Amino acid sequence: MKYKEHCYKGINIFKLFYKNSIKTIKQFHKYYSTIHSFNLTPAIGLEIHVRLATSIKLFSESENKFSRIPNSSVDFFDKLNKTPILLAIKSAIALSCKFPKKISFDRKHYFYPDQPAGYQITQYYYPLAKNGIIKLYQSEENNQLKIITIKIKQIHLEQDTGKTSYLSNPSKSLIDFNRMGSPLIEIITKPCFSSGKEAGEAIKKIQSILRSASTSDANIEDGGLRCDVNISIGNHPKCEIKNLANCEIKRQISIINLGKEIKKQTLKYDAEKNIIIKLRDKEESVDYRYIPEPDLPEIVLSKKLLKECKKSLPKFTDTVFQKYLSNPYKLPLRIVKTLAKKHAFDYFEKVLKNLGDPINYSEIVANWIVNKLLRQLNIRNISFQKNPVNPETVAYIIKAVESNHITDTSAKFILYNIIEGDTRDIYDIVKSFGHENTSNPYLMLKVCQEILINHKKQVDQYKSGQNKIMKWILGKVIKETQGKFPVEELEQLLKEIINKNNI
Repeated sequence: MKYKEHCYKGINIFKLFYKNSIKTIKQFHKYYSTIHSFNLTPAIGLEIHVRLATSIKLFSESENKFSRIPNSSVDFFDKLNKTPILLAIKSAIALSCKFPKKISFDRKHYFYPDQPAGYQITQYYYPLAKNGIIKLYQSEENNQLKIITIKIKQIHLEQDTGKTSYLSNPSKSLIDFNRMGSPLIEIITKPCFSSGKEAGEAIKKIQSILRSASTSDANIEDGGLRCDVNISIGNHPKCEIKNLANCEIKRQISIINLGKEIKKQTLKYDAEKNIIIKLRDKEESVDYRYIPEPDLPEIVLSKKLLKECKKSLPKFTDTVFQKYLSNPYKLPLRIVKTLAKKHAFDYFEKVLKNLGDPINYSEIVANWIVNKLLRQLNIRNISFQKNPVNPETVAYIIKAVESNHITDTSAKFILYNIIEGDTRDIYDIVKSFGHENTSNPYLMLKVCQEILINHKKQVDQYKSGQNKIMKWILGKVIKETQGKFPVEELEQLLKEIINKNNI
């Protein structure tokens, strides 16, 4: 029988979190308005399984690949590999977690086709790390900064299970054990989210951090990141759902509305039918009969080891965001996100250093980099890493604008010329655009008259009352003069020439 590839449905968590969140919250408010006696605030917690970026599995030398022929990468358990441990530690550091002095492995017993041993090697009694806190920064409609705290309950290391593919015949399924034994970390958050949108943003944040740490590719498409969601409404029991949150919020509110009891269950979202399906009753920890793994020793996490792991990691966005959103910088969130995405903070700091006044220049410099420099680079598909404009040049241009030596429009043309290959010294380029070369009123009059003579059709349109055409005419003059003249003076002169019927 031909092997039928079954992609993990976890990708739906993103698509449907965003698609359904507004609709679901509206429904939530509808129910809430009719049942004042209940606390109907959704509490959402996440269980995120992340595959670590190792070439071999957690307990064997078998290849950690999934694009192979089914069941071709299977091996015995024979050793505990060091690399997954180090990657797990780095992931926990990146997520600001606290570490115990020792960790150990345990057996989690359950019977399921994708786990033929009858147990999974995981961590229960002494997990890898606990109590992590990450800040999620969002802009409100009124441009106010909203900070959501992602509270991580714990992170533990475990082996992955096999992959089940369901056939059209419900009595049969296929199992591929290639991913069996692959190293995973499970990141468990506290129920600190009240909507699918918040939970979806939290997943994206965690995904971004792990990618920055180079501990996982965290790709949803190939199962590198899979997420289960625990949802409860008010003080009612929680349900675990695979792949989606908002449909479960709606389901639980409906049950409460009917006066029925919510049972602890593990559920699954069927994307094709858009319904919630019960998988099994929700197990308690006692049902798994956890016992310490007898074949693996405890692992001591020394301060030296943790320090070395931390030293190998880059600076993370949480620390950077907090720095640039607060004094003395106080940059807008949109600007900070763009600088972070382009890895442009070192460049930003160098420009500020050349200007010598971070308090007064920080927002000016940030806006220049994002709205002028990056825009010019993006138009030409030039990456910021290959940016030909050095920080000293940007600082010099900004000083020239702030001292009214050149216009803001001229500055854009200067950037354009440098990016296009102008190799002259920045002093000479700025000097050629300076007011001493453009303050001649006769020169400005001559350029305006030439533009108006060559575009009589647009002049007639302006005379007939189409005032917006003036912006088009003005743009022609600015382009011709490369922004050397103040825009306000140019517009005033153009109107005077037309009104005096000199054209």
